[in-house]
Amino acid sequence: RSSVVRATTGLNAGLDQCMPSQQNFDVMRSVEAGEVSEERVTDAATRIVKQMVLADLLKDPPQEQGNMSVNASSRAHQALSREAVTSSAVLLKNEEAALPLEIGGGAEEDNLKTQDEHATPLKVFIAGDAAQVAGSGSGFVAPGYRVSLGGALQAKMVERFGGAHEASLRVSVSELIIERSEVCGENQCEFQFVEPTELETETAARMAGEADVVIVSAAVGSGEGFDRSPSLTLGTGMEAFVRRVLNGRRENAK
Repeated sequence: RSSVVRATTGLNAGLDQCMPSQQNFDVMRSVEAGEVSEERVTDAATRIVKQMVLADLLKDPPQEQGNMSVNASSRAHQALSREAVTSSAVLLKNEEAALPLEIGGGAEEDNLKTQDEHATPLKVFIAGDAAQVAGSGSGFVAPGYRVSLGGALQAKMVERFGGAHEASLRVSVSELIIERSEVCGENQCEFQFVEPTELETETAARMAGEADVVIVSAAVGSGEGFDRSPSLTLGTGMEAFVRRVLNGRRENAK
């Protein structure tokens, strides 16, 4: 946040411009005080003007650039977004080889494992809210669609095993999603974080005890005007939710 509030810090760290406004971003004062060199300002301005030229924004008179509220997304954009997200996912720990999920016997391609059709389906319970998080303020992203983890897993199983019936013989998926409140202003929408209720927490703990595999999805949001905590905690409510679901799994597991 300091790089935006202080022109000196931001410019010297490589920030070329401050948006959506330049409040407190006093470049002239920083140059006159000898805190930022004129060469650094020229370097920043050159990059800004270059992008304006590439976008054809310097015509005289300026040309109408279109309706900013129009949804310019496309299938290609969505495919690129999915590729970026999946490619940037990082697995930090995999204790006791928890992944890939054990779905029956012999290993097959894509690290998915099938089981005999007469066996009991693997019961997977998914709880949490990360699929609902989309940032806020200038960082808000309005996705064309959102898929929950359970929905994605079920779709993958249907694809993998050749149909919904075939997939249901291998895995049974249940979900408890903590819904986010979508609040829309004049030009944008954002999701407000909601602490899990006591009923949601206790229901999730009970369902966890009835499952073979439990997945808890949790996220920390950030946006314009507020940053993530340096400790990267999930917040009191969500951390308590995770602990309760884990304890429910231990208490009720058969």
